[in-house]
Amino acid sequence: AVVSTQSTGMKSNQQNDGRWLGVLFVCVLLLSNVDSVCGIDLFPLPLKYTTGTNTISLSPKTFTFKPSQTNAALDFAIHRYHNIIFSNSPHFLYVERGGIFTRDEREKIDVNKEIASVNTLEINFFEDVELYVGVDESYELSINNEGMKVISRTVFGALRGLETFSQLVEYDGSRYYISNTPIFIQDSPRFKWRGLLIDTGRHFLPVNTILHVLNTMSFNKLNVLHFHMVDGDSFPFESKSLPKLSKAAYSKNAIYTHDDIKRVVEHARLLGIIVVPEIDMPGHTASWMIGYPNIVANCKNITTHLPLPWNAMSLDITKEETFEVIETLISEVSQLFPSEYIHLGGDEVHQKCFEEVESIRKYMEENGYATKVDKKWKYDTLRLWSEAQDKIQKISKKYNKKAVLWEETFNHNFWLDSSTVISVWLNQNKLKTVAESGKKVIMNYGYYVDRLLPMCDTFQSCPSSMNHWFSVEVWKDFYLNDPLKGIEISPIYQELVLGGEISAWGEIIDASNIDEKIWTRGVAVSERLWSDKSVVDIKDAERRISSFRCKLLKRGVLAGPLNVDFCDFDFDFLYKFELSNYQYQSNHNKSEFRLNYSSPDFFRKNKKNPPLSPPFFFYPPFPFPPPSQKKKKKKKKKKSTLR
Repeated sequence: AVVSTQSTGMKSNQQNDGRWLGVLFVCVLLLSNVDSVCGIDLFPLPLKYTTGTNTISLSPKTFTFKPSQTNAALDFAIHRYHNIIFSNSPHFLYVERGGIFTRDEREKIDVNKEIASVNTLEINFFEDVELYVGVDESYELSINNEGMKVISRTVFGALRGLETFSQLVEYDGSRYYISNTPIFIQDSPRFKWRGLLIDTGRHFLPVNTILHVLNTMSFNKLNVLHFHMVDGDSFPFESKSLPKLSKAAYSKNAIYTHDDIKRVVEHARLLGIIVVPEIDMPGHTASWMIGYPNIVANCKNITTHLPLPWNAMSLDITKEETFEVIETLISEVSQLFPSEYIHLGGDEVHQKCFEEVESIRKYMEENGYATKVDKKWKYDTLRLWSEAQDKIQKISKKYNKKAVLWEETFNHNFWLDSSTVISVWLNQNKLKTVAESGKKVIMNYGYYVDRLLPMCDTFQSCPSSMNHWFSVEVWKDFYLNDPLKGIEISPIYQELVLGGEISAWGEIIDASNIDEKIWTRGVAVSERLWSDKSVVDIKDAERRISSFRCKLLKRGVLAGPLNVDFCDFDFDFLYKFELSNYQYQSNHNKSEFRLNYSSPDFFRKNKKNPPLSPPFFFYPPFPFPPPSQKKKKKKKKKKSTLR
């Protein structure tokens, strides 16, 4: 047997020293694998924990949560976690390199042995505070024969403690139980900003999909949803102040109303998640041209590295009208999102676009942004862009919002307000540079879950052994991608590194595959941002992520597997659509498949029985309008009067 206490490297508070020394972690050494057998099965891994050798049982009929005070977020969590905990848990089989074992084999319960039964979880928090980036999310969780208790300073710490508790409850087919008791956990996050970016400008995500994403974020102890709401491809936000903007939505059914936004924000708040909206500008704004063509620099013929030409378009930042629209929009969005932050883009502004538009060239020539060299104009588009970013930041500050901007604004030495946060996505080394300049910074670099390749500059620069059939375990890149790895920076500046964001850009992500794309690689990032920097054991992480993924499946999250394993989970729920949905119907003596969208004639012939999805699809969407759906009227031939 091996006897030890577990900690992730942080010192105990003096008041807890006796408690830590008094509770021992005892486990049986199986398969010569100490880490996998003795490691606690939680994700993300807590800061400190101790465990024992006993087991307690729980009864779904008599189990109660006992909060010290009422709170909407806690009430919501209690109802939610009761349903999560007392639904049958799937059996999990982890296939190790060198042996196979299951949790049931490691923690098999003797059915004849009497087990203590504890059926009350006390929840005590002391400060009723509003949600903000950096709010105290620490908690303590104790489980023993005398009782179970979550203690936290704020309700948001209690929410994190409830998530940990829910992961400890197991089901053996006849009873619910918690093994390895007594358990004591002391936990808090490493980083303040543990975010996920979703992109609804490229592919619209229904509100229920966003709520589902928020639920999954809470399981991973993430606390910021970066809502990249609009882009050059579409504008799915219903602005009451600027109603023509939503003309650039893909469909009337693909628009977020004010009520939709309020629903998302409130659901997030109840989960302890802050929603930070992004209105990217002045680049990525081609969709604005559909409703307000006068404020966009229409340079659609410009050649760029981007696959879609309209991404090169920018707002016309030479016009006062443009900034009036910007201020109106920021004012409206600020009222809908209570977060202290608003992301205002600032990335991929193609300066050549300004030179392509005659009116902008003339403005620069007449206002000191251009000089003649050898009878040719040389335009200072960088200064024009810099001054525009300055104005945009000041507008956001006017409405009590702190701006978040992409890395380019820092790289070009633009003036940045002291409250502005920089999102690093091009070069991880910029984290240190930004922090040492006194600016707050978050890292998106290396966390792009839409990326399919490992962290190489190009696929050609990866190891030559990676042939087209090579299995690339990209999740390991994500897991080991520490924002502060290899960066020598003083503790004062480390405080300015707020954290990081999983980035789920929407070009190849929609509601059909969002779970698989984000999770389980996003799970790996969640531990990197929550757990101590010393938690880097890939083998143990793979086991725990695979087990956690099985729990996610039980909770309705279609997370993909990391490697070979087995989750005894009923996947039949994916195929609840009866075959009757795939029926044939007769039309003009032809048999046509209901869901065959490949033929344009299909939609024309099935007006009375439309398919399950919208009956049109257009690409590219902007800046070019979709093809007309109207039929041309056939001219009637005049009857001849000749006989």
